[in-house]
Amino acid sequence: MSATPTPLPNPKRTRLLVTAAVVFVLLGIIYAAWWFLYGSHFEDTDDAYVHGNLVQITPQIAGTVVAIDTDDTRTVKSGQPLVRIDSADADVALAKAEAQLAQTVRQVRTRYVQNDALTAQIEMRRAEIVRAQADLARAQSDFKRRQALSGSGGVSGEELLHADVAVKTATSNLAQARAALAGAQAQLETNLFGAFWVTQAALPILRAQGAGHIVQVSSIGGVTAFPNVGAYHASKWALEGFTQALAQEVGRFGVHVTLVEPTGYATDWAGPSARHATPLPAYEPVREEAARARATRTPVKGDPHASAAALLQVVDSPNPPLRV
Repeated sequence: MSATPTPLPNPKRTRLLVTAAVVFVLLGIIYAAWWFLYGSHFEDTDDAYVHGNLVQITPQIAGTVVAIDTDDTRTVKSGQPLVRIDSADADVALAKAEAQLAQTVRQVRTRYVQNDALTAQIEMRRAEIVRAQADLARAQSDFKRRQALSGSGGVSGEELLHADVAVKTATSNLAQARAALAGAQAQLETNLFGAFWVTQAALPILRAQGAGHIVQVSSIGGVTAFPNVGAYHASKWALEGFTQALAQEVGRFGVHVTLVEPTGYATDWAGPSARHATPLPAYEPVREEAARARATRTPVKGDPHASAAALLQVVDSPNPPLRV
C-alpha cells in the first residue's frame, strides 16, 4: 500500500484567518471600551416607565369629585389643578364656621363684660378700704380731741365712750374691707390665675409631644350665678372664657381641653373648709333664702368617686367634649 500524501498549508488562507481573528479581537476591545465608558449609562426600551417622577396624590379634604383634569403618566406642573371637588360641602362647612365664629365673638364679649365686672368689684373693695381708712382717721382724731377735753371737764365720760366705740367700729370696718378685697383677689388667684399658670407651664411639653389633655375644673357657678358668692362666680366665668379660647388655640397640636362643670357634690366645699367674709346683718334674709334654695336645688349630692371614673373615660376618649 502506498501512503496518503500530506496536503501542504495554504499561506494565503492562513493570513486571512489570522487577519480576521485580529479584527474581531480589536472590535471586541473597542466595543468593551465603548460600553464601559458610554453605553452602560443609558437604557433604551419601548415598554417601560421611569418611576422617579411619579408622585402619588392624596387629598387634604374629603369631597365629591366632579372633574378630573389629568390622567396617569401625564406631566403636570406646580399649581396645575388635578381634580375639581363639589363646593357644596365647603359652602356648608364655611357657613358652620361663620356661625361658630359669631357665637365665639358673642361669648368673648360676654367674658370681657364679666371680667370688667370682676375688676369693678375689686376696685369697689379698694374704695371701701379708702373710705374705711378715712372713717378710722376721723374717729381717731375725734377721740383724741375729746380725750384731751375730758381732763378739763369739757367733755363728759359718756361722750368719750361713744368716741371710743366709733374708733373701734371704724377699725372693724377697715378690717372687713381689707378682708373682702383679699377674698376677691384670692378667688381670682386660685380659680383663674392658678389654672392659667399651670396651663402655661404644661403647654410647651404637650405641644412638643403632639398630644395631651388639659382638664379645667370649673363649676355650675361658671354657667350661672347665685347670691352671696359673686367673686366665686366671677372667677369661674373668667376660667370658662379662658379655657374655651384655649381649646381653639391648641387643638391643632393634638391637645384636647375639657371643662368640668359639677353641681352639688358630697364634699366639704360649703363646709368648714370654705372661707366666708364677715356677714352683714342687712343681708341675713338673702343668706336664708339662698340656703333654702340650695337645699332644694341639689337634694341628692353627687358622688366624687363615681365622677372620677367618668372623668377618666372622658380623658381616654379620642374625641372628648369641651364641657362635661
